[in-house]
Amino acid sequence: MAGIGVAICDSTDEMIFEMRKPLDLIKGDRMSRQSVEGQPLIEALNAAAALDLKRIVFYCDYHPLYQFVNGRWRPKQQKVISFLDQVNLIRKSFTYCEPTLITRKDVKFAIKLAREAIKSQISKVVSSQEKLENCVICLDDKSIDQFFPIEGCTHRYCYSCMKQHVEVKLLNDALPKCPHEGCSRNELRIESCEKFLTPKFTEMMRQRLKEDSIPVTEKVYCPYPKCSTLMSRTELFKLPRLDFGFGARTCYKCYGIFCINCRVPWHENMSCTEYKKRNPTTLVEESKLKNLAARNLWRQCIKCKHMIELADGT
Repeated sequence: MAGIGVAICDSTDEMIFEMRKPLDLIKGDRMSRQSVEGQPLIEALNAAAALDLKRIVFYCDYHPLYQFVNGRWRPKQQKVISFLDQVNLIRKSFTYCEPTLITRKDVKFAIKLAREAIKSQISKVVSSQEKLENCVICLDDKSIDQFFPIEGCTHRYCYSCMKQHVEVKLLNDALPKCPHEGCSRNELRIESCEKFLTPKFTEMMRQRLKEDSIPVTEKVYCPYPKCSTLMSRTELFKLPRLDFGFGARTCYKCYGIFCINCRVPWHENMSCTEYKKRNPTTLVEESKLKNLAARNLWRQCIKCKHMIELADGT
C-alpha cells in the first residue's frame, strides 16, 4: 500500500492546498522507488499549476529523486525517463520552479497526509477481527503480532523500532533498556532480543551483559592484542596459582600467561618492579596520557584507575 500527500504552502508556511489519496498499485506490477516517490511530485505540480501559481519551490526528501529532477543524474530506466519528461513539461507552466533537498523530519504536512491516505486503505482491507496497534516510536499502525512486549512492564513497540533501539545502544557500549521515558531501569533480556537480533548483535549484547556484571574494580582484560578477553580479578585469584610467579595468571580464552599486577604478558624471571624499570616505554606512554588528560580535563577513576571524561557536573 502507498499513499500520496500533497501540501502547498504560501511564503508564511500557511497551507493553502492539501491532498490525500491512495496510490493505485497494480498487483504483480513491479515499481521502483523512484516511480513511487515521483507520483506525489506529479500531483503536486499539477495542483500548483491549477492554482495558477507562477513561482514555486518543491521539496524532496528522497535524494535520488532530487538528483534526477535537478539534472545531476541521468536516468537509465525508461519509466524514470518518462517520469522526468512529464515533470519537465509541467514545470514549463511556471516562471520559476526549482527543487530543494530537505530531511524527512522537516516535512511538516505531506507525510501526515500520506499516512492518512494509507490508513484509509488499511481500514478497508483489514478484517474487523484483526486488531491494529500504534507504535509510539514510528507512529505506524501494525498488527499485534508485529509488536515486541517488554518483560517486566506493560510497554510494547514494533519489532523494527526495537531492533534499531537495541542495536544503537549496543554500538554505543550501553545495555539496552525499555525505551519508554521513566522506565529506563527495566533492562531487556537477551533471550527475548534474540528474536530480532542478528548473531553478531546477540554476541555483542552477551558481552555487554558480562561487562556490566563485573564491577569496575574487578575488571581485567587479557593483555594479548588478539584476545583482550574480559575477566574477573576475584575469579582469577581463585584459580590454582601457576609455578611462574605470584602474579602470573592464565587467560580464560587464549590461555596466554600474563601478570595480573602489571596487566602485561608474563615477564619471566623478573619482578614487577624490575619489569617496569626495564620497560621505560610504558612510563613514557603514561606520561603522554597524563599530559593528554590534563589538556582535555580528564580525571582518573579512583576505583578502576582508568582515565575518564566528565560528561556532566563539576
